[in-house]
Amino acid sequence: MSDFKIVKLVDPAVILQFSGGINPTGPYNGATAYATGDSVSYLGGSYTAIQAGTGNLPTNTSFWQLLAEKGDAGTTGAFTETFEIVSKNLKSWNYSLNYTLGELTSIIYTDGVDTITKTLYYTTGDLTSIELTGDTPAGINLVKTLTYTTGNLTGIAYS
Repeated sequence: MSDFKIVKLVDPAVILQFSGGINPTGPYNGATAYATGDSVSYLGGSYTAIQAGTGNLPTNTSFWQLLAEKGDAGTTGAFTETFEIVSKNLKSWNYSLNYTLGELTSIIYTDGVDTITKTLYYTTGDLTSIELTGDTPAGINLVKTLTYTTGNLTGIAYS
């Protein structure tokens, strides 16, 4: 017999079903017209619109369903930005690609105010490191170094 767990639900389960799925739209903006299925972040939580509307705070349960609530800070303290988190968050920024002799050498990301440059370094055709410079969050590892053994990626280090 396999292991199993009994879970007591604090609130009744809520089933949400939208024809196009959930559409993440970013932080809540009172001036935005939200459609059913749009999701927003608000005061550390995530909410999904259960009916269309404008100007209804996500805490208004006639228009919004709480998806995830902000939890307590962990034992290690406040959230720390990392190279990978910053890289992922840059996907929503405008960017330009720069090539030298057919190799991608840098990506410059801008969001209107801040600029972060991702510079790519190669050794004999293998990508060996990526460096973040510019308006990066304080305290992150700015260089990602890749190690290869006989042409295969065998290690990643941050410094």
